[in-house]
Amino acid sequence: MRRNDVMSQSAALDDVPETYEEPDALSVDAIPQKVLMQFISELPAGYRTVFNLYIFEEKPHKEIAELLGINEKSSASQLARAKATLATKVREWLKKNA
Repeated sequence: MRRNDVMSQSAALDDVPETYEEPDALSVDAIPQKVLMQFISELPAGYRTVFNLYIFEEKPHKEIAELLGINEKSSASQLARAKATLATKVREWLKKNA
C-alpha cells in the first residue's frame, strides 16, 4: 500500500463535508449489499483502505497508522471522510429509490 501511495489518492478536502448526517440503520438495511459494496469500491483509494481496515478488519487507528505509514489522526480523518462520502451516496440512492 505504501508503494502505491494510497493515502495521496484521496478527494480534495473541499469536496468532503466536515460533518454529515448518518442515514438511519433501517434505511441502510433496505439497500442491497451489492449497491453498498459498489459505493465502497468507488471511494478514493486512501479512504477505502482506511475504511476497510477499520470497519471490516476491525483494526484500531494506531495499527492502521503503522500499516500505512501515517499518523493516527490521519487515519481517523480518512475514516470520517469515507463515512461522510458513503452517507451522501446512501442518501442519494434512497431518494432515487424511495
